[in-house]
Amino acid sequence: MNRRISLRSLLLVPLVLQLGATAVVISLVSYHGRQLAASNLAASSQQRASRQVSDYLTTYLRGPQQVIQLMAQAVESGAVDPGDRAAITRQLWALHRIFPDAPYLNYGWANGDFIGLGQVSNTDRRPYLEVAQATSIARLEQIRLDPEGRPAGLQRIKPFGDFRGDGWYRDPAQAGRAVWTPIYNWVDAPEVMAMGAGMPIRRGGVLVGVAGVDVFLANISHFLAGLPISQGGEVYIVEGDGRLVADTSGRLPFSIINGRGVRHRAQDVANPVIRDTARALVRGHGGFMALDHPQQLTLTLPSGDALVRVDPYRDGQGLDWRIVVVIPEEDVYGNLRQEALSQLGFSLVAILISGSIALLVVEFVIRRLDQLVISTDAMAEGELGQNVELGSIQEMARLATSFNTMAERLRNSFSTLRSTNRESLRLAQQRSEELLKREQQLELEAR
Repeated sequence: MNRRISLRSLLLVPLVLQLGATAVVISLVSYHGRQLAASNLAASSQQRASRQVSDYLTTYLRGPQQVIQLMAQAVESGAVDPGDRAAITRQLWALHRIFPDAPYLNYGWANGDFIGLGQVSNTDRRPYLEVAQATSIARLEQIRLDPEGRPAGLQRIKPFGDFRGDGWYRDPAQAGRAVWTPIYNWVDAPEVMAMGAGMPIRRGGVLVGVAGVDVFLANISHFLAGLPISQGGEVYIVEGDGRLVADTSGRLPFSIINGRGVRHRAQDVANPVIRDTARALVRGHGGFMALDHPQQLTLTLPSGDALVRVDPYRDGQGLDWRIVVVIPEEDVYGNLRQEALSQLGFSLVAILISGSIALLVVEFVIRRLDQLVISTDAMAEGELGQNVELGSIQEMARLATSFNTMAERLRNSFSTLRSTNRESLRLAQQRSEELLKREQQLELEAR
């Protein structure tokens, strides 16, 4: 027995499948397009953030290099006498006002005397004057300054020591030129992490001291914290060995252990985004030093995939850092996925509405066909008086017209046939009567 499908199923099922397939394809294409656009936008945002950091570093670190040259020239030219504390204080104050991006300026003299002026705390930007003499090197006097830069009284006395073996003094003196010192924590204030720009000062070929400017890395962190990154995004700067310079987490990139600052590696910090991306970069590329050109990466982290951009930063004075911008994919695609689900839901509703309308149309057509089938069956049973309404559908009207014409012809044919049958019966009856009369006549003659 052959299985047959109904016209209703034949019309509705392909239509609904087509609508569903179209909705799914449109949703997928739309989602892919939005995903690509969101990915490009995120990459562009990362590139812009990295460029902002690079521009900030260039501006922030250019000032100290200019300042140490001016400081050294002033002494070498004789404009400033190393023994005249008042003149040195006035010079440092003037430079501090001209170069606000040079937080802390200082002279370290070869005889062991020291004088510095500027910011002495990560949070307090008020400038102070700090002085130590070779004869009392174990103590550093911190002096308040009035709005004109004049000494306004002793603030406190901090422990100090012979600085001539420290990197900020030793490295420029040995290099014989301006250099950046390694990042270090102040001995008298270990909560301050700084990097020094130092330049040796010579008179008559003899080293008389080092001019230096300390750059507070907390200031770089403050700048990074203000960057417009996504809610879960992070920006951080690392040295080639992986030790943190600054980041947006708000935490200090070092710990104070036994009164000394111990710097953190990016792979070991508490912040999971920084820690996990650093580990993935080290594991996948062999270390930060290997990332020597800009790269846009997608990394798989324990918390999910993340878009990561790495840019080298070099200043020509020995700095070789890496700027890392991280945006979790959830920040990029989270709303996008929700929008895609909403769009798919709207598509399903549209399919249901379209399917309902199509069902009404199909039911209307099938009802007309059912009327035609019923009339045809009735005619087959001999009810020739059937007549189908034309209706408003052109094709159905043509079919009804054909049926009605056929029905009329059948009725005419049956009418003609009935007339012919009656005439044939009349003639046959007449012939029978004639034969009967003839037979009776012959019987009479035979007698």
